[in-house]
Formats: sequence, C-alpha cells, structure tokens
Amino acid sequence: MKPLSVPGYVASICAVLKDAGYEAYAVGGGVRDALLGRAPKDWDVATSAPPEEVQRLFPRTVPTGIEFGTVTVLMNGHAVEVTTFRGESGYYDGRHPESVHFIGSIEDDLVRRDFTINAIAYDPQTNTVVDPHNGRSDLAQRLIRAVGDPNERFREDGLRVLRAVRLAVELRFFIEPETKKAMRRHGGKLLQISRERIGQEWRRMLAAPEAARGLAILSELELLPYVLPAPAGQAPSAARIVRTIAALDRAPGGSLAVKTALVLYGLGGAELDEYWLRQLVYPRRVMRETLHIVRFMRAFNPDQLKDDAALRRFMSTLGRPFAAGFFEAWRAWRSGKQARLLQERAARILRRGDALAPAELAVDGHDVRQALPDAAGREIGEALQDLLDHVLQHPEDNNRERLLALLAARRPGAR
Repeated sequence: MKPLSVPGYVASICAVLKDAGYEAYAVGGGVRDALLGRAPKDWDVATSAPPEEVQRLFPRTVPTGIEFGTVTVLMNGHAVEVTTFRGESGYYDGRHPESVHFIGSIEDDLVRRDFTINAIAYDPQTNTVVDPHNGRSDLAQRLIRAVGDPNERFREDGLRVLRAVRLAVELRFFIEPETKKAMRRHGGKLLQISRERIGQEWRRMLAAPEAARGLAILSELELLPYVLPAPAGQAPSAARIVRTIAALDRAPGGSLAVKTALVLYGLGGAELDEYWLRQLVYPRRVMRETLHIVRFMRAFNPDQLKDDAALRRFMSTLGRPFAAGFFEAWRAWRSGKQARLLQERAARILRRGDALAPAELAVDGHDVRQALPDAAGREIGEALQDLLDHVLQHPEDNNRERLLALLAARRPGAR
C-alpha cells in the first residue's frame, strides 16, 4: 500500500512512543480522510503508553482529559491528542463513560469507536493499517456504518446519531440500513446531549454543500424535533420541510448565515427565530447576521422594487454588509426568474459601488459644516441623509462637486 500522507509531527510523536517501547498509531478522522484523499483537519494518536508516560516522554503537554487517558502533546506548533488504549462502560449521561480502563491492544481500543470508517488505525513507521471492522471497505462503498451493534453505539453516546448525519453530508456518504434504523430508534438520546454539542454538529452539517440532504435525513428519521424543538402546534409541516430542503439545495455554497436564514424562514416563524439560534448556541456574529436577513425576508415585497432607485433604497435600509447574503437567500427560496434578475440587479449595484449609506457619500460631516456653518449637529445629519436620498435616486451625482452644490443650495437666501 502506498504510504499515507501523515504530517511529520504526527509521525514524530508515534516514533518517540515506539522508541520507548510502546505501540502508537494515528487514528480517527485523520486516517479516514487520508485514505479518502482528503486533507485531514486534525490528527489523533492512540498508544499503549499510560498517560503519565506520555507526559514524561514529551516536554510540552496538556492533561486535557487525563482521567480518560488523553494527553495533548504540543509539537512544532500543533496540538495532537494522544490517548491510551482504553475500554469504556456505563455511559451515565448518554455521552460520557462512568468508567475507563486501559487495555493492551489497538484492536480492543477500536471496538469503542463510533463508525467503522473512524475505527481504522495506521502505523506511519511500518505503513501498517489496522482495520478490524472493515472500515476501508465501507469507505470504498461510501457507507456510514456503526461499529458492532448500532443500538449499543447510540445508547453509549446519543450525539453519534447527529454525527452520522453530519458525516454522511460532509463525505457525501450513505447511511447503512441497520445503522439508520437504530438512529431513528435512539433519536431521543439527543435530549441528554448539551445544546452546545448539538449546535456544533448542526452547524457543521449546514455548512456542507449537501446540507439539504442532511435536513432530509433528519426529517426522514424523525430527528428534527430534537434539533429544532418547537412548541406544540408550531412544528413545521411536511410541505414546509420539503420546500426548505429544495431551497437549501439551491444554495450549496451559501454562508452559514444564509443557510440558517433559509431554515428559519422555511420551518419557523418570527417567534422561533432567536429561540432556535439560542438553542443551537450560535456565535453572536452569525446570529446577528442570520436574524437580520430572515427579518427582512419576512417583510420583503419584491414587487415594490421595479426600478434601481427603489432597489438602492431597499439595500440602503438592509445595509451593504447583508445585501449579497439576503439576495442569495431570497433567490434560493423563490427560485424563479424574478428572484434571479433581482439578485443580478443587486449584484451590479454592489459592484458599481453605488452609495448606500451616508458614510459612502463623496462628502462628510466636516464638508457639511463648512458649507452650512450655522447648522446644528442634528441638521448636519439631516443634510447628509438628504444627500443620500438624492444619490439613491441619482447615483451619478455622488461626486464632491455636485454634492457641495446641493449643500450650497440649502444655505439661507440661496436660490
């Protein structure tokens, strides 16, 4: 087999552990992605060395989960979680084990992992793959399959239900039928999982190009109420779910805010928008952008934007930072020719740099004060707004000479 492309710092960690007489393997998503030819985002190492030995062997470590056998090794500007081979039992909260015991083999360690494609270990020194659960076969078949009994895996950790959906979407895989049945059966385990962890999996799923398929899987397996809980009588109808899936499918490259706005607009209502975002522990910046877009979508009437002057006035109220995202979301939702042409018109306005705010005018408050020396602060603001109103109608007039002439016409006694 052609050696996997393992970063030097990961190979070095494995080499130090093996030189000390221990087994050491790269494991988890890094190995999976390398086998798929994808660029891994992070790497983990599993070893027979006890955590205290890992701390002794490496000069810079952090005991991130030492009670579970995990020590983070810092090397060459990278952080790698190094975990002692372990077994687990008694998952008291639907996610964390009551007890952890260290074991002697990588094969036994891989038994506790979630999916076969994540239960593959690789020794970079010997170019050896350890794959007791046929994960490489499932990679070739593009399958998400639980390790062993899927019911046991989801009983151990309810978050795995949502992770299976996210992986299927990110990797463009399918979920193996028995695993899928168990996901539906154990969806209620998500009630035991922190909303922060659910939100992390949801946002990663939504950020993927195939987010629409993720929403379809959540709906098919009756998992959506655990992710987007709604009061009695406010659950989205099947028709709204189908339309929202179609809208997401038309925005595969949309930002997280755009895709989330489509979900809120399609499945919820004004009273649920902020509630759902808080339930999913969205970052504040993304929450603000999402709420801004969806609130404008709820009040939007494209029939009022027959000419570009009207469109500029709307975009001025919307705000330049939100304009591209808003029209992308609107086009994804409405899909027709009108929405496409509207998005194209808005894009031209943005490319031309037409002024949409007082700060984008060719003059500023200082210029107004010089032109109108007797003007008070409020009057200066009103003058700038009047100039903006004029420029929204006549964008070609946004030049210093023309705007100063308009200001001069405001002076007392001017004609």
